[in-house]
Amino acid sequence: VRGPAIIPPPHADAWDPLLLGNTERRVAAHPLFAGPEDATVSALGGVLSAEECASWIKYGEDDGGFELAKHAATAYIAHRDCGRRVLDDEEVAASIFQRIRSFVPETLTLPEFPGRTLTATTCAANLRLYLYEKGQRFGKHY
Repeated sequence: VRGPAIIPPPHADAWDPLLLGNTERRVAAHPLFAGPEDATVSALGGVLSAEECASWIKYGEDDGGFELAKHAATAYIAHRDCGRRVLDDEEVAASIFQRIRSFVPETLTLPEFPGRTLTATTCAANLRLYLYEKGQRFGKHY
């Protein structure tokens, strides 16, 4: 899989120019569970390089770091007890989508919406980084 580097703002210019060029990655899908009509939830491994991971860890720890996200489970929200950093960035979302596009179905029809076909165009711009310390967790939420 080839695509631009996926690094956090606002200091993109501080990263090595070789990292900012097109990078080739070997990405693998690991199915977590199968849903109705062959819909599958998967984790993708190898999407980010070690350098990209390091840049996201640094971003998460800089400028105040992670906020505590903690609340009990309800009928609508999973239990949360972890550090969280939120970023809204359409460019980063588009770069992620470009990198994982070959693993995303071009279209999807859901039983809940008969006659309506959804088309994948990008990832959501609301990006979240999570930090888990020993004993923290994020409950089931699918």
